[in-house]
Amino acid sequence: MTSFTRRYASGDHDGVWADLRRLGTVPDAPDEDCREVAFATMRRVAAHVDRLAERLTGLGLVPVMPVREPVTAEDLRELDALRAETGPVPPALDACLRQVGGAWFAGDCAALNECYATGNQYSAAPVLPDPLVLPTARYLRESWNAHRDAAEDGEEDFFFDFAPDELHKANISGATHDIDMSAYVADPVLHGVAGRPGITLVAYLRLSIAWAGMPGWSFAAHHTPPRSPDPPTHTPRLLTHPGEARSYAVPKHRLQHSTGTALHHDHATPQRQRAPPFPVGPFDVLPGESNGGGYEIRTREGLPPTRFPNVRTGVRRGSWAS
Repeated sequence: MTSFTRRYASGDHDGVWADLRRLGTVPDAPDEDCREVAFATMRRVAAHVDRLAERLTGLGLVPVMPVREPVTAEDLRELDALRAETGPVPPALDACLRQVGGAWFAGDCAALNECYATGNQYSAAPVLPDPLVLPTARYLRESWNAHRDAAEDGEEDFFFDFAPDELHKANISGATHDIDMSAYVADPVLHGVAGRPGITLVAYLRLSIAWAGMPGWSFAAHHTPPRSPDPPTHTPRLLTHPGEARSYAVPKHRLQHSTGTALHHDHATPQRQRAPPFPVGPFDVLPGESNGGGYEIRTREGLPPTRFPNVRTGVRRGSWAS
């Protein structure tokens, strides 16, 4: 039988990841093959994230944290040490931490109607953009240490708070996107992504990259923001039309899509988000499905603050409050 790695290298990206997900818990036999696919995928992710970080910065993004934190030798040593403590890390997550490193597209960017410190996101746009945030190995260490402290009080399952949710990324009290570290599956589910229940890590990264690191805009494709005033002629297209070729030149009038479902906020209460009935990511940069059904935004409570900037609400898995 042809290996997953060879199939992936030949271009069967979606098929390989679909088959890897169907494995459930990864058996011993294909484990190394699965990890090689994950590493190949995340090398592509790293290249796209680097490109987007540069272009978003060029559009005026002022991130809350450093826009990129490349993987260091210390990170790799930390991940090896953590593996001995936590057990095997799901391959897609392990590869992400080892190949991609940290990224933080949450912040203020007037050209993309993105707000954190300088305005109200509900007033600036009809959606919460959900800018891409990726953790470092150091952050996994902090999360694991916090879990061990909580385990002394009876908490057993380790859910890694992979990133703030779309509310926290807009400086609004919310929750987190979490990964169940007890499930050794090739592509773990990213819990808590509004509008996309059951979406996996690889699928979320694919969607995020397809929407220029702002996957929330897929819920309001008709309302993607105008470009910044008088940009340089080489400014890249960040939100492309799904029917166009995979190019990145800015159109003269707007950065906009012609498909999708608009989502409006009342500037006070987060509304239920519904994904479009078909994938709207414009290009095939990563394998995996693009979106899911509806998901209601809720806030978890009763636990210590996270280590994210200005995040004050408890976030570990537990009770949900409206």
